[in-house]
Amino acid sequence: MKKKSESFRTIGHVSWQGIPIEMQMTKKGELRFLERGKEIKDPARFEQIVAYLKEANQ
Repeated sequence: MKKKSESFRTIGHVSWQGIPIEMQMTKKGELRFLERGKEIKDPARFEQIVAYLKEANQ
């Protein structure tokens, strides 16, 4: 029997370096970013987007 995976829901969109990025989150708080429908898996790029969002919120 397959384990049910957490479903992500879209919480917003942001333009980062001219690229549209979709932000998604699970109920448990797991965050992911999608670029043109594909998940961003590069940890360095992920951290750059998070840093950009933190700076924009100050």
